[in-house]
Amino acid sequence: MKKTALVEKLQHHYHSQYCRRNGKCRFGFAKPISTRTLIARKPDNSEDFSRKIKAAEDTFSKIIRVLKERADEKDLTTTEVL
Repeated sequence: MKKTALVEKLQHHYHSQYCRRNGKCRFGFAKPISTRTLIARKPDNSEDFSRKIKAAEDTFSKIIRVLKERADEKDLTTTEVL
């Protein structure tokens, strides 16, 4: 199987009745696009972790805003969104 097909098969979430119990996806999908792979690790200290979480939430909010503003555009590149 080609890498593209494998990624499309495994990195996709289909909403089900289970994930939408409260009206929105309980797993947080759709996830924002990224130009790199992110690997989660246990935080070293809680202050640094809180700061990183806040920065990630701010970035995520900006990405969602751009996607909503440009929802009618079909060919957005990763660079245009980020």
